[in-house]
Amino acid sequence: MSLTDVAALLGRPLAHHDLGEQVVAVLGEPAGTSVDAGGTAPPLALRDVDGREVPVAVPGAKTAVVAWSTWCGCRYELPAWKQLADELRADGLEVVTVALDDDPEAVRPWTQEGLTTAVDPEHRLSDVFGVVQVPSTVWLDEEGRVVKPPTIAPGDDRWKDWTKVDAEGHHDALRRWVRTGELPAVPEAAPEDASLRTARAER
Repeated sequence: MSLTDVAALLGRPLAHHDLGEQVVAVLGEPAGTSVDAGGTAPPLALRDVDGREVPVAVPGAKTAVVAWSTWCGCRYELPAWKQLADELRADGLEVVTVALDDDPEAVRPWTQEGLTTAVDPEHRLSDVFGVVQVPSTVWLDEEGRVVKPPTIAPGDDRWKDWTKVDAEGHHDALRRWVRTGELPAVPEAAPEDASLRTARAER
C-alpha cells in the first residue's frame, strides 16, 4: 500500500517530495467541518488557563472569536484586541480569544486582564470553524450563527508590510456590524500567497 493510499484511507492531506534515494512525506491533520456564513455552529466550550469553562459563542451577545498562538507574532496583538473589546463591549460585542496551544502555562503570560482567553490544545476551533491560519477571526451573532467565517485578521498593523492585511479595515467593518448590523458586503479575500505570510494553525 502506498503513502497516497494510506492518506486517502485516513482522510488526511499528504505532502511529499521525491529526493531520489529518499522521499520526504508529511501526513497532515484531517480537514475540519467548517461552518459557512449563515450556518449555526455546534456549541463549543473550551477552558481558560485556570481550567474554567469558556463558551466560544457568548449566549445573547455578538462574539468575535480571535484565533492566535504563542508561537505566532500575533501574540503581541492581544492588547489591541483588548482595546477593541473594551470599546465595543457596551455596544454588545464580546471578544473571545482562543490560543491554539498545547500548554496553558505558555499562554498565561500573554493573557490580558478583562479579555476572555481560552486554550485549545486539541484544535477544536479548527474542527468546528475550519480555522487554518492565525491570526483569524470568526464573527458569531447572538444566536450563534456564523456572520463571518474565518478571516485573516491581525489585531493591529505592526506586521502589515509582511501580511498585506489592513487590521483597521477589519475592525471598522466589525464596528459597523456591532453598532448598525451592517453585514460585510463581500467576504474578504485572503491576500495572494497569504499562506506564506500568516502562520499555519497546525498541531
